[in-house]
Amino acid sequence: MAQDEYRNQESSLSQRVEILYSKLTQMQQDYDIETRSEEKFRLNVKLEETRQALTEAEKDYRTTKVASLQAELVTLRRNKAYQEALDVARQIQQTSPAEPRIQDEINELQARLEQGQQAQQTLAQLTAHFAQLAPIINDLANVLNPRNEHELLPTINTMAQNFLAGTLDATAFITICRSLLSNPATDARASSAHQYTKLAERIRKGQTVLFLGSSIPRLYDSASGDEGELANRLAEEIHYQNFKGGLSSIAEYYQLLPEYGRTSLLENLYKSLPHQRPPNLYDSLARIPTSLVLISSAYDNLLENAFRAAGKPFVEMASIINPSEDYKLGYVVVKYSDNAQPECLCPQEELSKLDLLAKYSILYKIRGTCDENHVNGSSAWRDALTLSESNYFTFAENASKIIPDYLTRQFRDRGFLFIGFTPSRWEDRLLARALLLKRRNHAEPCYTIGKSGDPLQTAFWENQNVRQYEMEFAELDKHLQEATQ
Repeated sequence: MAQDEYRNQESSLSQRVEILYSKLTQMQQDYDIETRSEEKFRLNVKLEETRQALTEAEKDYRTTKVASLQAELVTLRRNKAYQEALDVARQIQQTSPAEPRIQDEINELQARLEQGQQAQQTLAQLTAHFAQLAPIINDLANVLNPRNEHELLPTINTMAQNFLAGTLDATAFITICRSLLSNPATDARASSAHQYTKLAERIRKGQTVLFLGSSIPRLYDSASGDEGELANRLAEEIHYQNFKGGLSSIAEYYQLLPEYGRTSLLENLYKSLPHQRPPNLYDSLARIPTSLVLISSAYDNLLENAFRAAGKPFVEMASIINPSEDYKLGYVVVKYSDNAQPECLCPQEELSKLDLLAKYSILYKIRGTCDENHVNGSSAWRDALTLSESNYFTFAENASKIIPDYLTRQFRDRGFLFIGFTPSRWEDRLLARALLLKRRNHAEPCYTIGKSGDPLQTAFWENQNVRQYEMEFAELDKHLQEATQ
């Protein structure tokens, strides 16, 4: 929603609150002076209805005001107007003290401001030594400009403080600065290692939502089958010769055949999924003590098995895609790894009342799980599988209902990183776009590991404002393993 729309809605709700408050005040006065019992009873009913309406209106007003402020915060952060962004973040906290991670946002903005102010003070002091530092003064002005967010700012600022304190002479200061600023190969290597370390640290702290693609096993074992191979195996099972389509199209055809059907489809899909020990990435994530928010597009249960093996508590969630007389579209199947709560089906309003991250990690299976117990057990898990073309069509038509608001609220103030996922098929692009639409007002861009050489994939990521992070998965995996030892 655009900023102007938020403001209009906020103004309208503010007026409604004022009207209801005035109405409630007048009704209370009428009630207090009324002596007839029947009329007093009628007024009491009206008073209660008006109080409830006022409570709802105030709640809607606060929600809209916070959404408006969040959108404004995104713009200010993007423009690097950190003081104004800090003021808005404090307004959000004042309006909604329980807003997730707002205190972290305030702390980060304060740190940026303090770093920037210190850099500006350092630059002002350095100009008094212009004659000595003339060869590098322009470079110093560029690095110490907080709006440039130069990666060498902390390092140069520390050295500048040493120079100003007299513990580093001008010649040495100039030599070191030139070395740092004019050696792109050395700087690139240091920057690269720094990027891996910092990203691994953010993941370890639960500050990044990971979208884990189904091709992660292939990143470790090239012999592990991809979805194209899964589709071909299913085609062979039903003697579909020269099949050229994808998994969703063969699944659609498979389940429509009366001699096979959906149960046979799921049984054969399960047999074809990888069942070897979980990849190292899953092991590393399972060792992280912090509660994580993970989205997986894999049908297998390797991630869940890794968490169980490490004793890390999690909640597995999947959204109903095939409604029945027992549950509606968009209900969410919730299963606790420690069985502290019974498996349940939650409408979204009930799910929103849960505080899962206080104890559990969230594992949202965006396409469901094709587990042996699920296939032969609860029908809800079968109805939470987005597998066939008709499933994807339902998803496309109802994505805003299907993806839980509870999940997307966890995106606030967290980074978002795609790993082992490529938008090569229309189904992949559909899933990614539906999630990214729910995150469109966030300050941080999303990232994907690696750079695709495919023009369509590159164009898709650019259109969705997802930056292709040119880092090696193996290197990130190594840093994450080191960070969780």
